Amino acid sequence: MIKNYQLIPVENNSSKNSNITYQTSFFKYINLYTFNEEIGKLHKSLKKINCIDCSVPTFRSIFSDNNTFEKVNWLKSQSSFQLFIQLLVSKEKVICRELWVKAAACFVIKGEVKTSKQLGKVENPSSDDAVLIRECIKYFK
Repeated sequence: MIKNYQLIPVENNSSKNSNITYQTSFFKYINLYTFNEEIGKLHKSLKKINCIDCSVPTFRSIFSDNNTFEKVNWLKSQSSFQLFIQLLVSKEKVICRELWVKAAACFVIKGEVKTSKQLGKVENPSSDDAVLIRECIKYFK
């Protein structure tokens, strides 16, 4: 089981032990009254368009401060993932500091672990993927 802690290499540091550990646990979602329902709807819509491969509890765990589940597997391109994360955190009720650190702690791309630095490299998703992802997140409250 992958815990949501990530070692981040410090660039330009000459010491042998040049990693910093961040507790990256989760994306904070502030909507306690409809938490399970909203997360469930988002999970269902992302699964329907083949963006994610995970159970509802695993997906829900990325919004939980006691995340002990495995990472969510994003099945589409890294650029479509970047768009999803940017749209997700643009929502008023989703709070996230260290955006790409948390994204790297909670997701893998096509089964491959990515660093926060790799995830932060801006790319443009295909227009078809962009339309589908925007539609999925459009009604997420």
